[in-house]
Amino acid sequence: MLSLYSYLEIINNKDKWNILEGGISNKIYKFNNYVVKVIEKKNDNLFLVLSNYYKILEKFDTTLYIDYNDNIIIEKYIEGEIISNEELFNNDFCFKIFDLIDNVIYKLNYDIIKENIIKKYINNLTDYLEENQIFLTEYIQIKEIVYPLINKHLNNDNIFLYFSHNDIHKYNIIISKDKLNFIDYEYSGYTWKYFDHCNFIVLLINEIIIQNNNISKENINEYFNLNFYLNILVQKYSNYSKEYFLEMMIISSYTWYLWSFVKYHLNKDTMYIDYSKQMKFIIEYLVLLL
Repeated sequence: MLSLYSYLEIINNKDKWNILEGGISNKIYKFNNYVVKVIEKKNDNLFLVLSNYYKILEKFDTTLYIDYNDNIIIEKYIEGEIISNEELFNNDFCFKIFDLIDNVIYKLNYDIIKENIIKKYINNLTDYLEENQIFLTEYIQIKEIVYPLINKHLNNDNIFLYFSHNDIHKYNIIISKDKLNFIDYEYSGYTWKYFDHCNFIVLLINEIIIQNNNISKENINEYFNLNFYLNILVQKYSNYSKEYFLEMMIISSYTWYLWSFVKYHLNKDTMYIDYSKQMKFIIEYLVLLL
Protein backbone atom coordinates (compact mmCIF):
# COMPACT_ATOMS: atom_id res chain seq x y z
CA MET A 1 0.00 0.00 0.00
CA LEU A 2 1.06 3.59 -0.61
CA SER A 3 1.50 6.14 2.15
CA LEU A 4 -0.54 9.34 2.04
CA TYR A 5 2.68 11.22 1.27
CA SER A 6 3.37 9.04 -1.80
CA TYR A 7 -0.24 9.38 -2.95
CA LEU A 8 -0.08 13.19 -2.72
CA GLU A 9 3.18 13.16 -4.67
CA ILE A 10 1.38 11.35 -7.52
CA ILE A 11 -1.56 13.78 -7.40
CA ASN A 12 0.76 16.80 -7.41
CA ASN A 13 2.47 15.54 -10.58
CA LYS A 14 -0.72 15.35 -12.63
CA ASP A 15 0.95 17.15 -15.54
CA LYS A 16 3.21 14.10 -15.92
CA TRP A 17 0.39 11.55 -16.16
CA ASN A 18 0.17 9.76 -19.53
CA ILE A 19 -3.27 8.63 -20.68
CA LEU A 20 -3.66 4.90 -21.32
CA GLU A 21 -5.71 3.21 -24.05
CA GLY A 22 -9.03 1.65 -23.22
CA GLY A 23 -10.36 4.04 -20.57
CA ILE A 24 -13.91 4.81 -21.73
CA SER A 25 -16.09 4.91 -18.63
CA ASN A 26 -13.30 6.32 -16.47
CA LYS A 27 -10.01 8.10 -17.14
CA ILE A 28 -6.93 5.91 -16.82
CA TYR A 29 -3.35 7.22 -16.69
CA LYS A 30 0.18 5.93 -16.15
CA PHE A 31 2.64 7.69 -13.88
CA ASN A 32 6.01 6.02 -13.29
CA ASN A 33 5.12 2.46 -12.15
CA TYR A 34 1.56 3.36 -11.19
CA VAL A 35 -1.84 3.30 -12.87
CA VAL A 36 -4.06 6.20 -11.85
CA LYS A 37 -7.82 5.75 -12.32
CA VAL A 38 -10.12 8.73 -11.98
CA ILE A 39 -13.65 7.43 -11.50
CA GLU A 40 -16.54 9.34 -13.05
CA LYS A 41 -18.98 9.76 -10.14
CA LYS A 42 -21.89 10.29 -12.54
CA ASN A 43 -21.49 6.63 -13.60
CA ASP A 44 -22.31 5.42 -10.08
CA ASN A 45 -25.44 3.24 -9.96
CA LEU A 46 -25.96 3.51 -13.70
CA PHE A 47 -23.40 1.00 -14.93
CA LEU A 48 -21.01 1.06 -12.04
CA VAL A 49 -21.68 0.40 -8.36
CA LEU A 50 -18.85 2.21 -6.61
CA SER A 51 -19.38 0.57 -3.22
CA ASN A 52 -19.03 -2.87 -4.87
CA TYR A 53 -16.06 -1.83 -6.98
CA TYR A 54 -14.11 -0.51 -4.00
CA LYS A 55 -14.74 -3.68 -1.98
CA ILE A 56 -13.44 -5.73 -4.91
CA LEU A 57 -10.37 -3.53 -5.37
CA GLU A 58 -9.53 -3.70 -1.66
CA LYS A 59 -8.84 -7.43 -2.12
CA PHE A 60 -6.49 -7.00 -5.10
CA ASP A 61 -2.74 -7.14 -4.55
CA THR A 62 -2.33 -4.55 -7.30
CA THR A 63 -4.44 -1.93 -5.47
CA LEU A 64 -2.10 0.49 -3.70
CA TYR A 65 -4.38 3.36 -2.62
CA ILE A 66 -8.05 4.32 -2.82
CA ASP A 67 -9.14 7.91 -2.29
CA TYR A 68 -12.79 7.38 -1.38
CA ASN A 69 -13.55 11.12 -1.35
CA ASP A 70 -12.13 12.10 -4.73
CA ASN A 71 -12.69 8.66 -6.29
CA ILE A 72 -9.11 8.17 -7.39
CA ILE A 73 -7.48 4.74 -7.41
CA ILE A 74 -3.76 4.02 -7.57
CA GLU A 75 -2.75 0.57 -8.81
CA LYS A 76 0.50 -1.18 -9.52
CA TYR A 77 1.32 -0.99 -13.23
CA ILE A 78 1.46 -4.48 -14.77
CA GLU A 79 4.18 -4.70 -17.41
CA GLY A 80 2.72 -6.48 -20.37
CA GLU A 81 1.08 -6.20 -23.76
CA ILE A 82 -2.49 -5.76 -24.90
CA ILE A 83 -3.64 -8.81 -26.81
CA SER A 84 -3.03 -8.59 -30.57
CA ASN A 85 -5.84 -9.01 -33.10
CA GLU A 86 -4.08 -12.05 -34.50
CA GLU A 87 -4.17 -13.74 -31.09
CA LEU A 88 -7.63 -12.39 -30.24
CA PHE A 89 -9.25 -14.01 -33.28
CA ASN A 90 -7.25 -17.22 -33.11
CA ASN A 91 -9.84 -19.96 -32.60
CA ASP A 92 -7.84 -21.54 -29.79
CA PHE A 93 -7.71 -18.29 -27.83
CA CYS A 94 -11.33 -18.56 -26.69
CA PHE A 95 -10.46 -21.80 -24.86
CA LYS A 96 -7.88 -19.89 -22.83
CA ILE A 97 -10.40 -17.16 -22.02
CA PHE A 98 -13.15 -19.59 -21.06
CA ASP A 99 -10.76 -21.60 -18.87
CA LEU A 100 -9.56 -18.42 -17.18
CA ILE A 101 -13.13 -17.37 -16.44
CA ASP A 102 -14.00 -20.83 -15.08
CA ASN A 103 -10.85 -21.29 -13.00
CA VAL A 104 -10.18 -17.72 -11.82
CA ILE A 105 -13.19 -15.41 -12.12
CA TYR A 106 -15.79 -17.95 -10.98
CA LYS A 107 -13.72 -18.79 -7.91
CA LEU A 108 -13.59 -15.19 -6.70
CA ASN A 109 -15.86 -14.31 -3.81
CA TYR A 110 -16.46 -10.81 -2.46
CA ASP A 111 -18.46 -9.32 0.37
CA ILE A 112 -20.88 -7.46 -1.87
CA ILE A 113 -24.64 -7.71 -2.27
CA LYS A 114 -25.40 -10.88 -4.19
CA GLU A 115 -27.81 -9.38 -6.70
CA ASN A 116 -27.89 -9.79 -10.46
CA ILE A 117 -25.73 -6.83 -11.45
CA ILE A 118 -26.49 -7.03 -15.20
CA LYS A 119 -30.21 -7.04 -14.49
CA LYS A 120 -29.63 -4.02 -12.23
CA TYR A 121 -27.68 -2.21 -14.97
CA ILE A 122 -30.46 -2.87 -17.50
CA ASN A 123 -33.11 -1.54 -15.11
CA ASN A 124 -31.02 1.53 -14.19
CA LEU A 125 -30.20 2.39 -17.79
CA THR A 126 -33.81 1.83 -18.88
CA ASP A 127 -35.09 4.12 -16.12
CA TYR A 128 -32.57 6.79 -17.09
CA LEU A 129 -33.58 6.73 -20.76
CA GLU A 130 -37.29 6.85 -19.98
CA GLU A 131 -37.02 9.54 -17.28
CA ASN A 132 -34.92 11.77 -19.55
CA GLN A 133 -37.02 11.02 -22.65
CA ILE A 134 -33.97 10.34 -24.81
CA PHE A 135 -33.67 8.04 -27.83
CA LEU A 136 -37.09 6.62 -27.02
CA THR A 137 -38.02 5.71 -30.59
CA GLU A 138 -34.81 3.74 -31.17
CA TYR A 139 -34.82 2.23 -27.69
CA ILE A 140 -38.46 1.10 -27.77
CA GLN A 141 -37.99 -0.47 -31.22
CA ILE A 142 -35.18 -2.69 -29.93
CA LYS A 143 -36.85 -3.30 -26.56
CA GLU A 144 -39.89 -4.76 -28.34
CA ILE A 145 -37.62 -7.23 -30.13
CA VAL A 146 -35.46 -8.14 -27.16
CA TYR A 147 -37.79 -8.32 -24.18
CA PRO A 148 -39.89 -11.32 -25.27
CA LEU A 149 -36.64 -13.26 -25.71
CA ILE A 150 -34.94 -12.34 -22.44
CA ASN A 151 -37.86 -11.65 -20.10
CA LYS A 152 -37.68 -15.13 -18.60
CA HIS A 153 -34.11 -14.40 -17.51
CA LEU A 154 -34.82 -10.87 -16.28
CA ASN A 155 -37.75 -12.07 -14.16
CA ASN A 156 -36.09 -15.19 -12.80
CA ASP A 157 -34.54 -14.38 -9.42
CA ASN A 158 -34.43 -18.00 -8.31
CA ILE A 159 -31.14 -18.74 -10.01
CA PHE A 160 -27.55 -19.32 -8.99
CA LEU A 161 -25.49 -16.19 -9.52
CA TYR A 162 -21.79 -16.28 -10.37
CA PHE A 163 -19.21 -13.58 -9.87
CA SER A 164 -18.37 -12.21 -13.33
CA HIS A 165 -16.03 -9.63 -14.82
CA ASN A 166 -18.69 -8.43 -17.32
CA ASP A 167 -16.28 -6.52 -19.56
CA ILE A 168 -13.71 -8.94 -20.97
CA HIS A 169 -12.49 -7.48 -24.24
CA LYS A 170 -9.26 -6.74 -26.08
CA TYR A 171 -8.12 -3.84 -23.88
CA ASN A 172 -8.93 -5.63 -20.63
CA ILE A 173 -6.70 -8.63 -21.40
CA ILE A 174 -3.00 -8.19 -20.64
CA ILE A 175 -0.24 -10.69 -21.44
CA SER A 176 2.41 -10.44 -18.74
CA LYS A 177 5.26 -12.95 -18.46
CA ASP A 178 3.38 -15.29 -20.84
CA LYS A 179 0.36 -15.22 -18.53
CA LEU A 180 -3.09 -13.84 -19.35
CA ASN A 181 -4.52 -11.32 -16.88
CA PHE A 182 -7.90 -9.62 -16.78
CA ILE A 183 -7.89 -5.98 -15.68
CA ASP A 184 -10.53 -3.29 -14.98
CA TYR A 185 -13.26 -4.84 -12.86
CA GLU A 186 -15.52 -1.74 -12.81
CA TYR A 187 -18.61 -3.55 -14.10
CA SER A 188 -18.06 -6.78 -12.20
CA GLY A 189 -20.60 -8.40 -9.90
CA TYR A 190 -22.83 -11.45 -9.68
CA THR A 191 -24.93 -12.46 -12.66
CA TRP A 192 -26.07 -15.38 -14.84
CA LYS A 193 -23.74 -18.31 -15.36
CA TYR A 194 -21.67 -18.05 -18.57
CA PHE A 195 -22.66 -14.43 -19.14
CA ASP A 196 -18.95 -13.56 -19.19
CA HIS A 197 -18.31 -16.12 -21.93
CA CYS A 198 -21.16 -14.80 -24.07
CA ASN A 199 -20.27 -11.17 -23.45
CA PHE A 200 -16.71 -11.89 -24.59
CA ILE A 201 -18.11 -13.27 -27.88
CA VAL A 202 -20.38 -10.23 -28.35
CA LEU A 203 -17.39 -7.90 -27.93
CA LEU A 204 -15.43 -10.04 -30.39
CA ILE A 205 -18.20 -9.56 -32.95
CA ASN A 206 -18.08 -5.84 -32.28
CA GLU A 207 -14.32 -5.78 -32.97
CA ILE A 208 -15.03 -7.46 -36.31
CA ILE A 209 -17.66 -4.82 -37.16
CA ILE A 210 -15.24 -1.99 -36.28
CA GLN A 211 -12.59 -3.45 -38.57
CA ASN A 212 -14.89 -4.17 -41.56
CA ASN A 213 -17.05 -1.40 -42.98
CA ASN A 214 -18.78 -3.65 -45.51
CA ILE A 215 -20.15 -6.13 -43.03
CA SER A 216 -23.85 -6.99 -43.11
CA LYS A 217 -26.16 -9.58 -41.55
CA GLU A 218 -26.00 -11.44 -44.88
CA ASN A 219 -22.20 -11.69 -45.08
CA ILE A 220 -21.11 -11.61 -41.42
CA ASN A 221 -20.36 -15.37 -41.52
CA GLU A 222 -17.55 -14.60 -43.95
CA TYR A 223 -15.87 -12.54 -41.24
CA PHE A 224 -16.85 -14.31 -38.03
CA ASN A 225 -17.80 -17.94 -37.45
CA LEU A 226 -20.25 -17.65 -34.57
CA ASN A 227 -21.25 -21.31 -34.86
CA PHE A 228 -17.70 -22.27 -33.97
CA TYR A 229 -18.01 -20.42 -30.63
CA LEU A 230 -21.53 -21.67 -29.99
CA ASN A 231 -20.45 -25.26 -30.57
CA ILE A 232 -17.59 -24.83 -28.10
CA LEU A 233 -19.99 -23.49 -25.47
CA VAL A 234 -22.53 -26.27 -26.00
CA GLN A 235 -19.87 -28.99 -25.91
CA LYS A 236 -17.95 -27.53 -22.97
CA TYR A 237 -21.03 -26.70 -20.87
CA SER A 238 -23.43 -29.40 -21.99
CA ASN A 239 -26.08 -28.67 -19.35
CA TYR A 240 -26.93 -25.47 -21.22
CA SER A 241 -28.46 -25.10 -24.65
CA LYS A 242 -27.46 -23.12 -27.72
CA GLU A 243 -30.61 -21.07 -27.16
CA TYR A 244 -29.45 -20.12 -23.65
CA PHE A 245 -26.08 -18.89 -24.92
CA LEU A 246 -27.70 -16.87 -27.72
CA GLU A 247 -30.08 -15.29 -25.21
CA MET A 248 -27.14 -14.37 -22.96
CA MET A 249 -25.47 -12.75 -25.99
CA ILE A 250 -28.63 -10.79 -26.71
CA ILE A 251 -28.79 -9.62 -23.08
CA SER A 252 -25.14 -8.61 -23.31
CA SER A 253 -25.54 -6.63 -26.55
CA TYR A 254 -28.78 -5.05 -25.26
CA THR A 255 -26.98 -3.91 -22.09
CA TRP A 256 -24.24 -2.28 -24.16
CA TYR A 257 -26.88 -0.79 -26.46
CA LEU A 258 -28.56 0.96 -23.51
CA TRP A 259 -25.16 1.88 -22.07
CA SER A 260 -24.10 3.64 -25.28
CA PHE A 261 -27.21 5.88 -25.33
CA VAL A 262 -26.74 6.90 -21.71
CA LYS A 263 -23.01 7.51 -22.24
CA TYR A 264 -23.79 9.76 -25.19
CA HIS A 265 -26.34 11.72 -23.15
CA LEU A 266 -23.78 12.18 -20.36
CA ASN A 267 -20.73 12.98 -22.53
CA LYS A 268 -22.03 14.09 -25.95
CA ASP A 269 -19.37 12.05 -27.73
CA THR A 270 -20.67 10.70 -31.07
CA MET A 271 -18.52 7.57 -30.74
CA TYR A 272 -21.30 6.25 -28.47
CA ILE A 273 -23.89 6.70 -31.23
CA ASP A 274 -21.68 4.57 -33.48
CA TYR A 275 -21.42 2.02 -30.69
CA SER A 276 -25.22 1.88 -30.31
CA LYS A 277 -25.53 1.15 -34.04
CA GLN A 278 -22.99 -1.66 -33.77
CA MET A 279 -24.88 -3.20 -30.86
CA LYS A 280 -28.20 -2.85 -32.65
CA PHE A 281 -26.67 -4.72 -35.59
CA ILE A 282 -25.46 -7.50 -33.27
CA ILE A 283 -28.88 -7.79 -31.58
CA GLU A 284 -30.68 -8.10 -34.90
CA TYR A 285 -28.13 -10.62 -36.14
CA LEU A 286 -28.42 -12.79 -33.01
CA VAL A 287 -32.23 -12.68 -33.02
CA LEU A 288 -32.21 -14.18 -36.50
CA LEU A 289 -30.36 -17.21 -35.13
CA LEU A 290 -32.92 -18.07 -32.46
